[in-house]
Amino acid sequence: RTWSRTSSGITGFLRRAMMLLLPQHHTKHTKFRIGPEFGDCLDLIVRLGMPDMPTAIVTHLASTTRILCASPGYLAHHPAPATLQDLAAHDCLCLRRSKSMTLVNRWAFGDEENREVVTVQPRLSSTSCEVIHDWALSGQGIAYKLMCDVHDDLKSGKLVHVLPELSGEGIDFYALRPHRQGARANVDVFLRELRAYLRRCGGFSYRAA
Repeated sequence: RTWSRTSSGITGFLRRAMMLLLPQHHTKHTKFRIGPEFGDCLDLIVRLGMPDMPTAIVTHLASTTRILCASPGYLAHHPAPATLQDLAAHDCLCLRRSKSMTLVNRWAFGDEENREVVTVQPRLSSTSCEVIHDWALSGQGIAYKLMCDVHDDLKSGKLVHVLPELSGEGIDFYALRPHRQGARANVDVFLRELRAYLRRCGGFSYRAA
């Protein structure tokens, strides 16, 4: 049996990727359990960010960045911001942490040496990254989204990159296995399939081998 739970630790893009790849994988290989957090005898975790799990076997999958985006319809009625400070006059769409309900309204840009953080007051907020995505597509406001989640919509023109000269927070995707498990051939095969799939998609960067 395969587990894939909704969590702030996994994006809509990765959830869709696993829903696509797992059935194909399991027609050829032994099934295994996958989720966003260790527990319940899971064999593999795929998540954003490096957790404090020193005994886990860690594989870096890919990196992406957060960007500002909005629909053409929204921008037709609201002049695009010229600076981050202009966001105060816009309808912003914010994520909330699913467990604590903490509002994620501090949006960071730049690198460690030239970092700028703006605090926005959202018009709408949700614990679901998919809901934020849908709101942005329907013209409800400006969202701070992962590039990998919105790459296809930017390419098709459904969304517009706002303040494209600014680079948002960098995010790493990792796969983790319990140390007790050791190497399992079917998990290794799935990770190769997942990494190959990510490389076929836009919105990611990769570390040098």
